[in-house]
Amino acid sequence: MTDKPTDLKAFENVQALDEMREKLNALSSEKQDHFLFTVNALMNCYIDEKERALLLVTGSAKSGLDNMSLIAINANEDETEELIDTLCVFRKPDFKEIGNLAN
Repeated sequence: MTDKPTDLKAFENVQALDEMREKLNALSSEKQDHFLFTVNALMNCYIDEKERALLLVTGSAKSGLDNMSLIAINANEDETEELIDTLCVFRKPDFKEIGNLAN
């Protein structure tokens, strides 16, 4: 008898999670906290369709990203534009109340 799941997708998910766990353990405590905060925020978007997110990722050929990717979660094209417009408010030098931002 084997512990390997019969569902190939489930098995692949377990492998991916194991690889992510190894990478996460290699990070500093501070980076781990930030990563988990980010993943939790993204997970909330997948759980609650009312929550939206934009994730801007720059990368290289090694990461599979040529230059830059904008990943929208629970946002169509118009909602994505609205989120970008909202983000632009944070770039204004006279904006006083930034709120809960993490970098």
